[in-house]
Amino acid sequence: MSLFTPLIWILIVVPFIVLAVFRSEKVNLKYLGLFVLYFLTDSYIQHLSKLYFDLEWIEIRLDW
Repeated sequence: MSLFTPLIWILIVVPFIVLAVFRSEKVNLKYLGLFVLYFLTDSYIQHLSKLYFDLEWIEIRLDW
């Protein structure tokens, strides 16, 4: 996964968000901003933790 992948996902969803904003009467952009911030933070934490934190010494098998 590239570091640009979460941004591309958000850009794919932006037209639907714009459509919803224009069609609704009350728009609270605070929650939309919090969602985008949470999504980017979660995506980058997952991506960077796989790169920089090697947990093979615990010998956990994550093959569900």
